[in-house]
Amino acid sequence: MSRYLIVLLSLILIAPFGFGQDKKADSSVKMEGPSGFVKVEIILDNEAVFQGLVDKDRMVEVVKRHRYVRLKSHQRKRFGAGVRLWYYDGLAGFLFFPYRHIAEVKMGKELSMRQLALVESKASELRAKREQAAAERAKAKMVVAAKKANASPLDDASQALLDRWSPQKGWTEEKFGDMQKRAITEGYEFSTEEAAWAKIYPDWLKALRLKQAPAKVAEVAPKKPAPKTAKLVTKKKPNNSKPATSKARTVTADKNGRIHVKINRPKKRPQGKTSGAARGIR
Repeated sequence: MSRYLIVLLSLILIAPFGFGQDKKADSSVKMEGPSGFVKVEIILDNEAVFQGLVDKDRMVEVVKRHRYVRLKSHQRKRFGAGVRLWYYDGLAGFLFFPYRHIAEVKMGKELSMRQLALVESKASELRAKREQAAAERAKAKMVVAAKKANASPLDDASQALLDRWSPQKGWTEEKFGDMQKRAITEGYEFSTEEAAWAKIYPDWLKALRLKQAPAKVAEVAPKKPAPKTAKLVTKKKPNNSKPATSKARTVTADKNGRIHVKINRPKKRPQGKTSGAARGIR
């Protein structure tokens, strides 16, 4: 075998082991490398405290057309400038705090890629627990609501009467009426179960009425009656005078719609001189 062939075979056998170790070393170096996120504690002007992670290269940002644009550090006092806080309390997104409401920002250590991945996994676990707890609470509320909907308004004694003489099994008001009619007209004798039912029939009927009672409907506020159209009503004075002639009153209307009433009073007859005898004086 030639010397060149032996060297070639040795390279083929050794190369895979060398390449694999380099990739593994590169991945470990990446995981231990810096992530660019720093632990911070943001204290607002109202003394509220928020802890999370901040991208050290984007400490100052401003929103422009639904995008966050990076600014320089000396531009913090610019209107609308703020900082994004990531992974606060397990949130999947971020919180944006304008610098005009921030009293202090306490910077911590920068996280490695491995530490950042651990923070992300803990945040996702926390969100999953919260979603599960919320689903369990919703399920419990549904169970309670179903129990209330299916709850019987009867006490145990009344429910026992309906269970023993169930209307679904033929024990109905019509059956009781037929039994009474047959007992009067045909001399029908009740069976043991029918006789026991007849004794407690008033209580059984009361229980049946309670079970059949419809659910109470929320009272609806009565609608306010529509305002009536105002009408002009004139009161007539009592006519104590003597009856007038057919032409005693004339009603006319002018071009503006005004009504004019003209009363034609009869002319008084001139009173002549009367004698004392006519006036009852002698």
